[in-house]
Amino acid sequence: MEVQLGWWTKVETTDKDREEAARWLPRLWCLNPECEEFELPDRGKVRFLRRYGANETQLLFGCRECEKTFSLRNGTPLYGLQMKDEKFFGIVSCSGEGNGIRNTARIVKVKNETVGRVVKRVGEHVSKLLKEDLRNMWPGEVQLDELWSYVGKKQRKRMKPEELRKEFGDCWIWVAFDPETKVVLGYVLGKRTRENALKLLERVRDVLADGSLPLFASDGFPVYEDVIVEVFGVMKRPRRNGRVGRFPKPRRVPGPGLTYVVVDKIRKKSRVIRVERRVAIGKKSDVEEALAESEVSGKINTAFIERQNGKLRADNSRLARRTLGFSKDKKMLKHSLDLTIAYEMYCRPHGSLRQRDWGCTTRKWKPRTPMMAASITDHVWSVRELVLSRVPDRSTRTPFGGM
Repeated sequence: MEVQLGWWTKVETTDKDREEAARWLPRLWCLNPECEEFELPDRGKVRFLRRYGANETQLLFGCRECEKTFSLRNGTPLYGLQMKDEKFFGIVSCSGEGNGIRNTARIVKVKNETVGRVVKRVGEHVSKLLKEDLRNMWPGEVQLDELWSYVGKKQRKRMKPEELRKEFGDCWIWVAFDPETKVVLGYVLGKRTRENALKLLERVRDVLADGSLPLFASDGFPVYEDVIVEVFGVMKRPRRNGRVGRFPKPRRVPGPGLTYVVVDKIRKKSRVIRVERRVAIGKKSDVEEALAESEVSGKINTAFIERQNGKLRADNSRLARRTLGFSKDKKMLKHSLDLTIAYEMYCRPHGSLRQRDWGCTTRKWKPRTPMMAASITDHVWSVRELVLSRVPDRSTRTPFGGM
């Protein structure tokens, strides 16, 4: 088939080329900042032109408005690299499956430094991708927890000069998790302080749709109750006591529909002897209604976020408790976490999310990823799709995760 755009020479494309290009068109836009179609995807203004390169392995696209051409790699971690695609995708796959830098380097047969640079590039890319895709969410329940790790050296083993480096020592990973879709709504790296809890809840608020108030659940860490009210509460002026004096200043109070439950684990000699469940914010009837509508929770619990934390430890070698692969740099821990979380949510089907496939005769179950369960994607992504998915530069939005 011949393609004629007026400003472009006639070229021949095959059906196979057009099918492959059609998968990318919804996420492509013109890269010319002076064009009216700049960073406006899926408007029908971008068209596939031809293949190019030494073996014609790359796809070339063009904009109808400004008549500029651009590669599929432009604006992705692959742009400007001399590395072969197979090795690049191999590094991403091995890192996403939980291998450390040295293991990945031995498997793919590259240098350790190369693996580190690829993890940094892809981590920055998928962080923007998650920030772009996780919007207007309507989770019925959000579970909150903290995962312990460390950077450089454990807190109690630091020497005097190492105490001057603030990033050295304990580094907690604050996680917000949707137990129904298995989507990580956000995370924060830092100490176990109220400021980091506030950052986490603010990121959850940015992910939620307007009017969405899920049931929050956590362990007995006391800062959550105050922070949830500060982020999701409403301003109200308390009544004045008596007839004289100034009126009290407005303050944040729990609004209608805001619910928060706590799972307290009572310990004795470092062993859990009993578990107490209580409603910290909201009405008990609202909590019972939210649990009745939940597809996974029949009672107050934090089991799903604790299982997710264990999964993160298994899927990221930096989080293992006794390992030589611990993080020496906080920024690399962030890039590694971004890659691990994105790989789990886009590329790896979750066993509990599978659905019965009645229309297929060759398989009984249809695999689904957390992003498919959240209706963000419609198929299991390959590593190539994860790396080559272009993301608009929205620097004003709150990042998905970080410090």
